[in-house]
Amino acid sequence: MSKSLSDLLILSVAARKKVAQATMISVVKDIAGEYWTPTTDVLYEAVEGLINKHCLEIEYSAVNGDNLQITEIGLEEFSLLLRVLPDSDTENRYSRLLENVRLRSLDLVPEAVAGIVIEQMLKRAHSLIQKLEQQERIPDPEGRFMDVWRNADKQDLANRTNILSEIAKTNLLTIKTSREERRPF
Repeated sequence: MSKSLSDLLILSVAARKKVAQATMISVVKDIAGEYWTPTTDVLYEAVEGLINKHCLEIEYSAVNGDNLQITEIGLEEFSLLLRVLPDSDTENRYSRLLENVRLRSLDLVPEAVAGIVIEQMLKRAHSLIQKLEQQERIPDPEGRFMDVWRNADKQDLANRTNILSEIAKTNLLTIKTSREERRPF
């Protein structure tokens, strides 16, 4: 999972702008910092792997030096990783990071891919809410305050689901408006 997650993070940064490799590593560490702390070596290896797979290329600029930029193959890989990188069954730091990257990246992919990603995120949130509701039905031997913690988790998931629903509505409205005005998205 960490290799694919590294690739996704690197490609998400490269899809936004051309950056130097050292800057790329710094930005990825900033994005992942709260949830995951990849080493510099791991990220450099991921960048090299993406260059070897022709997902990234190095562009030389007299002003900025060597910059990484995403290729068409890289954009396809980025869209694929957004759709297929698995969420785990339980809420953990990797799945929260993946959720964060997916939300930040919706505007970088075609509307069809964004719709698929939003739908996957909504399904996952609903599934986690159902699991919490099932746990509520079972008496908890872990302590009397676990119910309070579960309710907080359930409320957090409900809030995230509402946000995703609003994003989905906005995405659908944007697509409809673009089609009505016959302009590209």
